[in-house]
Amino acid sequence: MTTRDHEHTASETPEIAAVLVENHRAFLGFLERRVGSRAIAEDILQDAFVRSIDKVGSISRRRRSSASV
Repeated sequence: MTTRDHEHTASETPEIAAVLVENHRAFLGFLERRVGSRAIAEDILQDAFVRSIDKVGSISRRRRSSASV
C-alpha cells in the first residue's frame, strides 16, 4: 500500500459521514414511510450511521495492517 492509499483511506470516513449527513432528511423520510414511526426511523438511521463509520474504520485498519505485512 502506498502513501497515497493511506491518504485516500484516511479521507473516506469524513466523506462518508458528509454524505450521510447531507442526505439525512431523505434517509429519514424513506425510513419513516417504511416503518411508520419517526422515532423508530431515527433509531434505525442512527444505528446505520454508526455501523457505516465503524465499517470504514475497520476496513482502514485492515488495509494498514496488511500493508505492513
